[in-house]
Amino acid sequence: MTDDVSRTIPALPLVASVCALLAIVGSMGPWARALFVTKNGTDGDGVLTLLLGIAALVVSGVRTARPDQWRRAGWVAVVSFGLAALIGAYDWSNVSDVAGQTGGLVEVGWGLVVMTLAAVAGGVCALIDMVRARQAAGAFAPAGYGVSATAPVPAAIDRGPAGAAERTAHFCGACGAGLKRGARFCDSCGAPTPA
Repeated sequence: MTDDVSRTIPALPLVASVCALLAIVGSMGPWARALFVTKNGTDGDGVLTLLLGIAALVVSGVRTARPDQWRRAGWVAVVSFGLAALIGAYDWSNVSDVAGQTGGLVEVGWGLVVMTLAAVAGGVCALIDMVRARQAAGAFAPAGYGVSATAPVPAAIDRGPAGAAERTAHFCGACGAGLKRGARFCDSCGAPTPA
């Protein structure tokens, strides 16, 4: 019998990648419209949001393809989306102010709306993904327990070098291996154990 392991695509980095694509498209779309004249995002701040969207897309794409790698680089996506959302909110506010002063002759364009909403949604997805990745890595494990959140559950019996069975008292916080009672260091990785 063969081991057929199907690889699942993580949803949050995938959604963040789609949001990054939408932010890129919105950055190139119209950000303001006055009668028959439009101002595209790339005529101003859209260039920044375009670059931030590309950075978020690269990191989110890698997190989608290889969720076990680039965990810390995911913060680049969070910051990129956050900055793009701030730029979008600022420009949306400015265009809305001008629209109010001109009696509605100026309107917010679809590109600014799409870019801003995609940046907010992508930032939320990327942030949740990073928090989950940290939890999976054991970064939020309770202090003093010496248990890694991602550690495999070892067998209840740990065989010593002489083959004698000893019950394990707890697990190593660094590698998740079972620790012998009274052990000051992990036999697997050499990390010190909690007192």
